[in-house]
Amino acid sequence: MRMKSPRGDPKNQIAKLLMNSTYGRFGMSPIFERHEIVSASDSEDIINDNKDVDVQPLPSSGNVIVSYSPNDEEDFKLKDLSVAISAAIAAYARIEMSYYLVKYEDYIICCDTDGIKVTFDLDSKEIDDGKLGMMKYEYCFSVMVSPGAKMYGGLLKVPYKGLDEIVKIKGVKKPISYYHLSRILYKDNPVKVVQEI
Repeated sequence: MRMKSPRGDPKNQIAKLLMNSTYGRFGMSPIFERHEIVSASDSEDIINDNKDVDVQPLPSSGNVIVSYSPNDEEDFKLKDLSVAISAAIAAYARIEMSYYLVKYEDYIICCDTDGIKVTFDLDSKEIDDGKLGMMKYEYCFSVMVSPGAKMYGGLLKVPYKGLDEIVKIKGVKKPISYYHLSRILYKDNPVKVVQEI
């Protein structure tokens, strides 16, 4: 479904969500905790009637947050889970990634299940940005920093679309320079990003 639908099509997004969310759904813990905000006196009944109780006071109101596992666990268990399916998917992804991690061990900057950043130009037969399940080639860097998830920047060894550097920060439309981003590596040197709404 995802390959048959263009990127802007809702079917493409639905297919992406199904692929990503179903994996996590199968791996969820089958037991839910219950959380309630109650008065300190009402919390006594919950403490006496349930197990694994944690009580956190809310100073401004005099109430407490009570977290607990109910004794009638069957009513709170999630159904249709399979940790084995999630484990198999994660293991298969690691197997697929290990090919690149072993073959290009001296050149990889970072790698995840669908993208690879390296310090030299990869063989074009090994990558395909448009094919589902193939590795996406994400630039050839001479130097790079990645201070957090979905945030990286670097100087390109091989220019890309006329650019000598790339900076990507999820949610930021107008990226900052690599020099600006790299300052985050130094203590007491915060990086400020102005986002226009």
